[in-house]
Amino acid sequence: MESKSVIINSDRDVWPVKIAYSRLYFISLKPFLFLLFVCFGFCVHGFGQVQDVFDKSRLHRVEIFTEDSVWFDSLQSYYNAALHGAKHRYTKNTVVIDGISIQHVGLRFKGKYSNYGFPGKKKPFRLDFNEFLPNQDFQGLKKLNLHNHAGDPSFLREYMAYDLFGHLGIAVPQCAFAELYVDNVYWGCYLLV
Repeated sequence: MESKSVIINSDRDVWPVKIAYSRLYFISLKPFLFLLFVCFGFCVHGFGQVQDVFDKSRLHRVEIFTEDSVWFDSLQSYYNAALHGAKHRYTKNTVVIDGISIQHVGLRFKGKYSNYGFPGKKKPFRLDFNEFLPNQDFQGLKKLNLHNHAGDPSFLREYMAYDLFGHLGIAVPQCAFAELYVDNVYWGCYLLV
């Protein structure tokens, strides 16, 4: 390929610029940008940790072992106080997710309609892995929400909406189904988000 020289006039100097080099520069920049985005992706997602908790091919099992016999009433009073402006408070628990045990995990109620608008004890929860132990995480996650499918008898609406929007290229949270046990009592089917 023949390169052409172009003279750019400046107050200080005259510089020869080869047009062919500018094309090579942009071609060689593409792999660099690709590597930059790949590295950035690893940084954002915990250096490539596989997040098995969002494996959609199976039903996950989440077990919560509370340290307080009146944990539900405690969470309800903390939640009510937070609705009136108080800071969210958590109870300390041991959580087992798919056989992996994590100690000192914060647990609290979350949501508005999904909490009060849904009768019964199947409330939405938030797990905070570093509430009591700073820098603790689970597969790169600091927090994990357990959505209770409030007002959805099929348990599919939220999951299908995330899946549809994800296929359309819209950013959506990762999610997967799980069965929840609290102190060895089956609590119901939840969506991990």
